[in-house]
Amino acid sequence: MNEVSTPKPPKPRLLSAINARLPKGLRSLTASLRRYRPYDTPPEDSYAAVDPWGFLRNLSVVPQRAVIAGYLRHLIPEGRVLDIGCGEGLIVPHLAGLSYVGVDLSAEAIKRATADFGAVAEFHAADAQTYQPQGLFDAVVFDECLYYLDDPAAAVARYEAVLKPGGFVIVSMYEAPTTARTWKAIGAGRTARDAVSLKHANGTAWDIRVY
Repeated sequence: MNEVSTPKPPKPRLLSAINARLPKGLRSLTASLRRYRPYDTPPEDSYAAVDPWGFLRNLSVVPQRAVIAGYLRHLIPEGRVLDIGCGEGLIVPHLAGLSYVGVDLSAEAIKRATADFGAVAEFHAADAQTYQPQGLFDAVVFDECLYYLDDPAAAVARYEAVLKPGGFVIVSMYEAPTTARTWKAIGAGRTARDAVSLKHANGTAWDIRVY
């Protein structure tokens, strides 16, 4: 999938070389960059070839999904949601009462989502940067996908055009130095209505914001 193009994090070998020359107090920074490398994984190929996204079904990811679902159910208990980068649609069981449309670049992910949740949700295999939604929505969700897009800020602006009056955007991204640029780009000219920083006991952390 899917203002300026966000550069990829340095490759592991380069990070190791840099890390060896850093004072001990700075080594945690490069360690975090090694752990966070979403740009290096093509979503379509990875879903079809192996299953690197299996961790999304783990208990440790439930709190992050629950925060997004909580916002949606509180703000639009009977509304219509467009989920960009929906993957296998694992948030759908948390959204009873909402009308849900999920979009993902990976045909394999959409196949799985449709098999599991197609009776209660609508799914489309499409590129988020060119997909044309049908109708208007009360909320658009970007869950761990904006850093795959060539121009995250432009993508958010494009999907804001399909929001109903008073609608909102929810963005979630892993907490890492590399995501700061994306937050800055999409935050320009927008005011967050609410924001949550969530950290799991395993060290994984997310920032979730409502615009």
